[in-house]
Amino acid sequence: RGGEAARAAARPTMSGRKGRSSSAAQSPPPRPASRTAPKRRVSTLTVASDSAEFASPTPYDEKSLQRSPRHVVFSNVERNSCFLSVLLQGVLRVRPLVGFLLTSGASYSLRKQSLVRRFEAFAPKLSAKGPDGLGRLGRGGRTTRADQKAPRSSLLWETVLVTSAMWSVGDKERASKERAAERNGVLLDKADCQNLKITPSTFFYTLMRTCPNFGVGKQEDVAEATTFFLDTLHREILADMLSDSGATDITLEQAGADHTTETPVSKLFRGVQRTVVTCKCCGKVSTRDEPHWIMSIPIPGNGMTDESASVDECMRSHFAQESLQGDNQYQCEACGRKRDASKATSMSVVPEVAILQVKRFLDNNDKVQTHVELSLELDLDAYAAKSGSAAASSSDMHIDAGDGKRGAHKLTAVVVHKGSSAVQGHYAVYSLVQDDGDSKEKAPTGPCRPRWCLYDDSRPVAEFTDDDFVLSQQAYMAYYSRDGVPSMVLPPRPPPPPG
Repeated sequence: RGGEAARAAARPTMSGRKGRSSSAAQSPPPRPASRTAPKRRVSTLTVASDSAEFASPTPYDEKSLQRSPRHVVFSNVERNSCFLSVLLQGVLRVRPLVGFLLTSGASYSLRKQSLVRRFEAFAPKLSAKGPDGLGRLGRGGRTTRADQKAPRSSLLWETVLVTSAMWSVGDKERASKERAAERNGVLLDKADCQNLKITPSTFFYTLMRTCPNFGVGKQEDVAEATTFFLDTLHREILADMLSDSGATDITLEQAGADHTTETPVSKLFRGVQRTVVTCKCCGKVSTRDEPHWIMSIPIPGNGMTDESASVDECMRSHFAQESLQGDNQYQCEACGRKRDASKATSMSVVPEVAILQVKRFLDNNDKVQTHVELSLELDLDAYAAKSGSAAASSSDMHIDAGDGKRGAHKLTAVVVHKGSSAVQGHYAVYSLVQDDGDSKEKAPTGPCRPRWCLYDDSRPVAEFTDDDFVLSQQAYMAYYSRDGVPSMVLPPRPPPPPG
């Protein structure tokens, strides 16, 4: 990937193929991500759960959430693991989840043995899902523990450690660097003291064990990895909660079958899609609800035109009513045969943080290059199932905008994929972060205005950019957070009962 991949991440250069759009080339012209050259002095930190330094997370300090780890980037663990950096930058900047993980760190330290035991019982069953029973991480017919580099651990435990390093340990690194510079009489820019590159070593190998058919050193799909990450994290938190309150220990398989009990992960990220099929002969209505962590939206016309598409057009295409007829008739249980039917899709639960995935990859792994125009704000409640006067919400806290209505969803992160197919390329992410005013790159309206930062593991530091540049990128995934989500407070995990 090297320097060319780094340069590609900052400018959208798309070569359209016959029958697929090259309109992205007509997007606003690229410009430098920042007006000044980024700082290059960077501290490095390897997070490994089997090391003495990370035997437990840093004790919680409420000041941690008051600062933004804008200068923290993640480095490649193995070749082609850029998807991991994008996953962590997207999920671990959602403040309510971060707050829960930081405040629950001490409690999970006491529960560590139980967390590891449940996960280790779960992981071999996932490995068995690999092709020909070889396991997802096997090479040459051998089933391995992520090439023997993954310690006995738990994905939840690894996530707590990485979150602690990202939001807490970085401050200690900065303070140590400032003291060392002062002792040596070296004048450092404040941004130089805060630049931190984290290598999430054991997190990576533990995550790979949860993702069917993933292999170390292979290019993997960030949307698939994010789905397995959120699902496993939810299962682990839920199993831990239910095991405390019940007489028997809950396995992760049992936790995955529970679609009613909420966790901080499901409250934030899980939506539910409702499909209603109505038989045109007998009128029987069949309703099915399907939970999801990521919503995959199609490009209208499958990208076979020279026109760009807006995210609203993609959403309308996804939720458009279908007519099931001809070879696509519906098998009606009441009629006992196939019948013409209508199919309507909506959201029975609207997630607080909606992760959209643009369907760019075809069955043959070719990539649709059509430019999808994102909007800074998206009305997801317009696609909600109407059962009464209000749309359902994934949070029982029902955040509102002050007028009795829940806030709109605002764009907070954009994932881009540079490459021509699903099996090769490079991922990077643009994330909306709080400008702490610690560098010379001041926002025009003051230091407290949220600004876009490019996070790319082929670059040493994060770099500022702006709305227009981010919206000109060829989006593969987009995070839309409901306005007010950053102020949500999720209660921490209480300590285990005595005895």
